[in-house]
Amino acid sequence: MEKLRKVVKEIAYTRDHTNSPALHRSLVPFLTFASSLYGVALHIRRSLYRSSFFHQHRLPVPVISVGNLSWGGNGKTPMVEYITQLLLSSGISPLILTRGYAGGDEAKMLERHLQGGPTKIGVGPNRAATAASCFEKYGCANPSSIRTFFDRTLLHETAKVETFSQEIGAVVLDDGMQHWSLCRDLEIVMLNGLNPWGNGNLVPLGPLREPLPALDRADIAVVHHVDLIPEQSLRDIEKTIHGFKNSIPIFYSKMVPKYLFDVKNDRSHVALEALHDATVLCVSAIGSADAFVENIEMVGARFVDRLDFSDHYLFEAQDVETMRRRAKGLENRSDSKPIIVVTEKDYNRDPEILKSLDSYTVLVLCSNWCLDELVEILKCKEASEQNVMTIFYDIDPSSVRKQKGDFGSAFKKTCVGKTEEVKQRWARALTHVANIKGEHSLNWASEAEMIQKIATDVSRKLNVTPSRDFDGMVGMDAHLRKMSILTRLECDEVIMTGIWGPAGIGKTTIARALFNRLSVSFQFKCFMGNLKGSYRSIMGVDDYDSKLALQSKLLSDILNQKSMRAQHLGAIKEWLQNKRVLIVLDDVDDQEQLEVLAKSSSWFGPGSRIIVTTKDKKILKAHRINDIYHVDFPSEEEALEILYLSAFKKSPPPDGLEELSKRVVKFCGNLPLGLRVVGSSLYGESVDEWRLQIHGLETSLNRKVEDVLRVGYDKLLEKHQSLFLHIACIFNDCYVDNVARMLADSNLDVENGLKTLASKSLVHISTDGWITMHCLLQKLGRQIVLKQSSEPGKRQFLVEVQDIRDVLENETGTGSVIGISFDMYKLSELSISGRAFEGMRNLKYLRFNEANVSLLDDMEYLPRLRLLDWDSYPGRRLPPRFRPEYLIELRMQNSELEELWEGIQHLPNLKNIDLSDSYKLKEIPNLSKATGLETLRLTCCESLVEIPSSILNLHKLKSLEALGCINLQVVPTDMDLASLENVDMSGCSRLRTLPNISKNVKTLQVLCSKIVDFPASVTGYWSTLECLDIGSSSLKRLTHVPLGLTSLNVSTSDIKTIPDCVRALPHLDFLIVANCSKLVSISGLSPSLRYLVADDCVSLTRVCLSIKGLTLYNCFNLDGETRKGVIQHDVDWYACLPGKEVPEVFTHKATGNTVTIPLTAPGGVQRASKGDTEIDSIRRWQWRPNWPPQNLSEHLFILCDDLLDEQDGCLGEMDVTMEEMMFEFSCCDDLFDEHDGCLGEVDVTMEEMLFEFSCRGNGDKILGCGVQILGEERERSSECNIRDGGGDNEQGALEVSQVENIKNTKRVGHLMGSSKKRLLLRRPKLSKKKPKQRSL
Repeated sequence: MEKLRKVVKEIAYTRDHTNSPALHRSLVPFLTFASSLYGVALHIRRSLYRSSFFHQHRLPVPVISVGNLSWGGNGKTPMVEYITQLLLSSGISPLILTRGYAGGDEAKMLERHLQGGPTKIGVGPNRAATAASCFEKYGCANPSSIRTFFDRTLLHETAKVETFSQEIGAVVLDDGMQHWSLCRDLEIVMLNGLNPWGNGNLVPLGPLREPLPALDRADIAVVHHVDLIPEQSLRDIEKTIHGFKNSIPIFYSKMVPKYLFDVKNDRSHVALEALHDATVLCVSAIGSADAFVENIEMVGARFVDRLDFSDHYLFEAQDVETMRRRAKGLENRSDSKPIIVVTEKDYNRDPEILKSLDSYTVLVLCSNWCLDELVEILKCKEASEQNVMTIFYDIDPSSVRKQKGDFGSAFKKTCVGKTEEVKQRWARALTHVANIKGEHSLNWASEAEMIQKIATDVSRKLNVTPSRDFDGMVGMDAHLRKMSILTRLECDEVIMTGIWGPAGIGKTTIARALFNRLSVSFQFKCFMGNLKGSYRSIMGVDDYDSKLALQSKLLSDILNQKSMRAQHLGAIKEWLQNKRVLIVLDDVDDQEQLEVLAKSSSWFGPGSRIIVTTKDKKILKAHRINDIYHVDFPSEEEALEILYLSAFKKSPPPDGLEELSKRVVKFCGNLPLGLRVVGSSLYGESVDEWRLQIHGLETSLNRKVEDVLRVGYDKLLEKHQSLFLHIACIFNDCYVDNVARMLADSNLDVENGLKTLASKSLVHISTDGWITMHCLLQKLGRQIVLKQSSEPGKRQFLVEVQDIRDVLENETGTGSVIGISFDMYKLSELSISGRAFEGMRNLKYLRFNEANVSLLDDMEYLPRLRLLDWDSYPGRRLPPRFRPEYLIELRMQNSELEELWEGIQHLPNLKNIDLSDSYKLKEIPNLSKATGLETLRLTCCESLVEIPSSILNLHKLKSLEALGCINLQVVPTDMDLASLENVDMSGCSRLRTLPNISKNVKTLQVLCSKIVDFPASVTGYWSTLECLDIGSSSLKRLTHVPLGLTSLNVSTSDIKTIPDCVRALPHLDFLIVANCSKLVSISGLSPSLRYLVADDCVSLTRVCLSIKGLTLYNCFNLDGETRKGVIQHDVDWYACLPGKEVPEVFTHKATGNTVTIPLTAPGGVQRASKGDTEIDSIRRWQWRPNWPPQNLSEHLFILCDDLLDEQDGCLGEMDVTMEEMMFEFSCCDDLFDEHDGCLGEVDVTMEEMLFEFSCRGNGDKILGCGVQILGEERERSSECNIRDGGGDNEQGALEVSQVENIKNTKRVGHLMGSSKKRLLLRRPKLSKKKPKQRSL
């Protein structure tokens, strides 16, 4: 029967029975029918009372009903006791009417708590008759005095305690919500906040004793267990209550464990600390066992197991045996004797039966201890010399010492009904505690400072200090900020989070730092480190004992119990499903480990956090972990900082080691592990020793680094290991499609293999399919190949310079070699014979980079290669015995070739040909059999005269590049190739007419040709053309262009005004009219235009447009209105124009490269209070001599851009089209962005901000600079037709770096012009001081 009760209860609290056990599903129809009958009976009974068919009794005193709508666990009995104590404290003798379920547990508990006082307790199902009997025996108090009490209570006044009378003054009706036979004056409904409505059905299908609309009858609602439910759930409960009665006041209650007593002596007092670090078996037959168990866990028990019975259940002998068996099992698993804890209700039903558990300690949990707890604290102080700290909050210690004033009045109320002995014991305790020195809130002006002082004192007394192990580690704060977003501690769900990245990136360090930060919020926590290393040997798919060992280890650690033994694979769920835990599973490399240790979120209690670190993303995905933090490589600045802290224990490095440090960072590829290991090995060494060790590092991996990196490789399948070696030796920095083609006939399963390597962080594949392997992993792969054989010619790949030289010069290559990758920059010259490749019949991939190779005699043979990439090939033609039918890629840049081969070759696999800079190349062979060719590059083949007509067969050709072929004259006239999209024949100075190219072409470049005009006949034919570069000195006019153009280049042409056909382009975005020496004005262009380049237009005087980017390099005749418009923000991003001084609009300017802004002076940056207008932008300016250096004129270079990207609040990195210019720089920067995580620290006490401008270049000099503070809006006006340019301000790539402090009150910003056409913006970090950093 008890099992059936449990099943019915589980059904009642389950909304969806689809996945319920078969027994549950089979009972649902019967329970549904019974629930319907109950509902009908309930309605009939209620109707009979409403129609007065059933009589309701009115008692002569006020009646307070305490009831509920659902099954037990709502806190009715404690509320009854609370109201009774309230009545007693006001001198009213109450009568409690209770039905007396089962063994009368509730009545007995009330009797024990209220013994010795005037409270009467009437027990019986007919409570009207029981009340009548009590009134007859004790009498009834004067109703008028009782009314006075209720009036004062409602007015929140304090009622004076008078001499008690035996006459009953009020009735408290226990469980009276459905007891309609008695009228009541106040209806209190109690709700179990953990699950107030269950599945929403009436009993027995659900837990409801009445439908929810019955809430309308209640005068007060009390939500119980408020401390155990999330805030959102509480709001939902409130919303439901107010949905039925909007005016009902809602109160909240919770049960606080106070003390324990031994089941053999109900007068004993056992402190809650007795359960600390103990194994506990919770036994209960109450309505809300979950709350009882959770309270025991909060006390600090090490293990908590539970044995639940239905509410009001009377224990029998067989139940005691069940308890004994369960306790014995706990003892065997935890190697410690458990303590059995029951509730007071369980004890009151039958104390004797619990005493029969004499082999175990049985304690009873009490939640009504009051001042007894203070007595116990003082006992511990005296007996165990424990520290006691006193805090007197909003009260004078003398009031506590003498029990006077308001405190004394409250004390007297608390003592009502207590014996004189108890009163004296409490009074002595209060006097004693008032004499202990402590903190008095009345003595503190700031409560926050008092709390800080108390926290410091507690930490000092406990000798507990927060972990500082990870303070100052480079980049750690950013990692933890991002992880805090994923872990979401405010959420009560169980959340599993992954930390993923390559070996040595710092995953474990991040996980440990996060664990240290979060662990203070968790009682049960465990960092299970290095699963890969410690458990690899015991893991096996069917190794049951090994799995149990893993679970035992986790349980022992998290429960702080040595030699914990898991008996079955459900042990973790059994022990932890009701506990809020923090678990870190570090370096997981096998899916089985997660299945064993954290199979499901249901294994852990609400609010638990499981954090998994791994190199293999597939493991996380397979385990349905979607919140994954990818640990990326540190920036170059961060990498240097990590190295400095390892090698010098400080930053910056000593003089003479900066460049060597950068070499180390480059060698380590910014990998934190490599930086830390190498840096430590260089600590304290001289410059010469640094050079010596760096040379060794460049040839071989450090052993510690190799051991870490090799783990991922060793876990791969054999075919994936082979793929790893192919990429490390040949295909690093290649596209996925190219690699797939090269390895198409292998058994390497390239597609899945690449996914595996990427998921294990062994390669990175960009969104556009570019494969990159980290330099240390590449070195690992090459070292693995080196160990294949002591003879280089017998290895799979040849990559080391000396090995390749020996094999080729000595002709020792064998059939084992399938790939050669030769970087000739490491070798000045190589001479090989014509028979060098004879022995390498299986060679498939040959790559010579920057080769300076000489042939001792003509080369006769090359194997059947798939990849032939030979830079600076020395021969006039390819070997006659070379058969290119397997070729996929042919790259022969900078070669001495005059021709490739004779005749027509069968080329079914060939995709790409690149013969760029082969200046002797005279002809292209017949390519009619290369029907799969996609790219043909002939750039700067200066001797090439003709592109053969066989190209007309290349229907898959996408790109034809013949840039700089100065002698090219003959091009097939009708190249209507369906796939051809890009044609570049710029610099073909003898080309006079446009060939009839594919109608699908998108880019056509024919700059510096002899073409005079763009024929009208093709403007409609080339409807898909987007980019047209046609500028040349031969271009005299331009009357027609395709309407779909977005980019147009007509530079060096003879145009005097912008042609009408150009003005009419509706989608034009980018226009170049550079070096148009006759061009006078520019206006009336399409509003779509965003970028204009008009450099060296020496006649240009007028530019009238609002635009994003504008360069007017060497335009010395510009009028004043144009210059004013450019300087005053008619340009949204950048502009360049001649100029010699800082414009007047810049309020802060200086000679040289620095400018200081006073933050408190007029026009300075000030932090406005909330609600005021805030300065949100800064404009920067600088100028320097014009480029090239021999031109001594000076230019302004303006850059206007948001310093903060709107999406991620980082700094912009912008490409600059001019080299080595000096800048006027205008950038919008919200210095005090409240939503920007990068600006978390703001020092509002700064007096000034210093901006420093610097540049990198040869002979460049900053002549002046300026900063202008901008408001939130920038209004523009012009007499010209100006478009609004502010809404389309696209951001470039982003890069963030810190800025050095200047005397704690200044900040430095850097503006760096790069000779590589790149501008880096470095953002001021507004923090008071820069923390010391340590490396990962």
